[in-house]
Amino acid sequence: MSEGVGEARVEAEGELALARIALDEGDFEHVATHLGHAIAADPTLPAVYETLHELDSAAGGALDLFPVEGGAYIGAVAARSYLLARVGALDEALACCAWSSASSRTSRGWRRAGWTPRAWPVAWILSAPRTR
Repeated sequence: MSEGVGEARVEAEGELALARIALDEGDFEHVATHLGHAIAADPTLPAVYETLHELDSAAGGALDLFPVEGGAYIGAVAARSYLLARVGALDEALACCAWSSASSRTSRGWRRAGWTPRAWPVAWILSAPRTR
């Protein structure tokens, strides 16, 4: 019987593959959807953030592709937080991150990455490469 080990990674990699296909087709909304799902499945997968950078560049800014109004999805909130941190909007990034840390699924992923549930939002935001 599976104990769930590795399943989140496989799910994230599948979503990432779909995001890459959509990126090749220039379908930025679908890229954002699949990247949000990938981040929610496994927030420790580095390739997700590399693809998020590519999306941000190809779309001329990807923040609008990750809305947080009205019933926002955890993956969209996490992606938006990361993008905000990249442009130096740390207050808003931290607010998004604090909201997303309430998700037990995402918090489990960050604990696997070696950060405590309370410290991971700050460490994650500070690790985002800045564009300005």
